[in-house]
Amino acid sequence: AAAYTVWRSIAFVWKGVRCLLHRKLEVEVLDALSITASLLRGDYSTAGSVMFLLTVGSLLEEWTRKKSLDDLARSMALNVDKVWVRTLQGEVLVPLTRVHAGDEVVVRSGNMIPLDGTVLEGEAMVNQAALTAGATVYAGTVVEEGECVLVAKAEGGANRYDKIVAMIEESEKLKSGTENRALLLADRLVPWCLAGTVATYAFTRNVTRAISILMVDFSCALKLSMPLAVLSAMRECGEYHITVKGGKYLEALAKADTIVFDKTGTLTYATPTVAAVIPFGGHDE
Repeated sequence: AAAYTVWRSIAFVWKGVRCLLHRKLEVEVLDALSITASLLRGDYSTAGSVMFLLTVGSLLEEWTRKKSLDDLARSMALNVDKVWVRTLQGEVLVPLTRVHAGDEVVVRSGNMIPLDGTVLEGEAMVNQAALTAGATVYAGTVVEEGECVLVAKAEGGANRYDKIVAMIEESEKLKSGTENRALLLADRLVPWCLAGTVATYAFTRNVTRAISILMVDFSCALKLSMPLAVLSAMRECGEYHITVKGGKYLEALAKADTIVFDKTGTLTYATPTVAAVIPFGGHDE
């Protein structure tokens, strides 16, 4: 058990050493110190427990992040499962994942265009622009009127989903000022933890109490909570059909006092409803 614990500790200690080699004092240094101190004291059970908790925490962090990305991507996806493909035998309803580049896809009025392509025949009104043969259409737009047959430029399905996820991951680089301050604060806590460890040992001469300071670390919580808060906000905006490309734009929106919308259709829907019926000539409603 002792040999296995030492073997498992190599990866954690190396992360701490690598941070020091890069002249950084980050959370990994605290983890490496607490594990190393436990091993030097021969307290293998404590070292094993620390590594177990760190591994579980890392798994939970990765799972939470992936789930947030997955939920956000799913809310932005087209949600088109099947499309009509024209074949020699006629039109066939097939899953979007089975559509390949060069296939002829039939899109009718009211349907969403499932993937990028070029109009082969027909005439349709897409997003207030009249399109005929030769025009390029884009996935996610809706045929408002008419019917057209398009030649698929690329395969749909998982590729589109991957592109959405990639776009979201790219947007994480556009961090808000609050996120950057939280990350900076997390790194600044590390020297204080080290100072607390030294001070605790100086006053108590108790190694166990000193090591406990290394184990009680709040940097991870700061580093995890802010990105997740932004991802959750982006996902919730997606549920209201609002696309946010980064945390800094959410922060900028909070400071805005005027919003300018560019065209009709942004705030309105092409689905009028009857508000009231006003009868004439003695007729009732």
